[in-house]
Amino acid sequence: MDKITPQMIEHCRHSQLANVPRALLARAHVSKLAAGSVVFRRGERPSFVHFVLKGEVRLVRYSRPGQEAILQHVRQGYFAEASVEFRQYHCDAVAPVNSLVLHFPIEDFTACIDTDAQFRRAWLRHLAGEVRRLRARCERLSLRGAAERIVHYIESEGTAGTVELRQSRKSWALAVC
Repeated sequence: MDKITPQMIEHCRHSQLANVPRALLARAHVSKLAAGSVVFRRGERPSFVHFVLKGEVRLVRYSRPGQEAILQHVRQGYFAEASVEFRQYHCDAVAPVNSLVLHFPIEDFTACIDTDAQFRRAWLRHLAGEVRRLRARCERLSLRGAAERIVHYIESEGTAGTVELRQSRKSWALAVC
């Protein structure tokens, strides 16, 4: 585990880390994960709030026969946000490719939410965006065909009617549908 550097944050193409207080960033550490690495397992007690800087992390659950269900697919940003308020993880987190993940100590993270209004507002905006994306995904899953799902994705997630795919079409289809 390494300390966070400005170069690592540069991997982030958006401003989700812009409102993180410097003191919280100073307490964070970075893990370089090999493909197939497990970040945490279902039932473990959360100790960190996690952020993908580079690579990918999937939150997964497995059915009794062992079939994988992908709950969240993150290429850049926070994951397992619900764990901030719960005593144990409800799924596994796996890095399917080599990844760089930032870990904030959960006690420090929640203390900043309690004391820093700007950070709290940024966190609430992030959570509201996640709710919106999940609702759109639920709506998409109710559609009958792949063509309808693709059009819905472009309309709900795209910009000016276009979507930039940053992974293979197969990976995108797994994440979207």
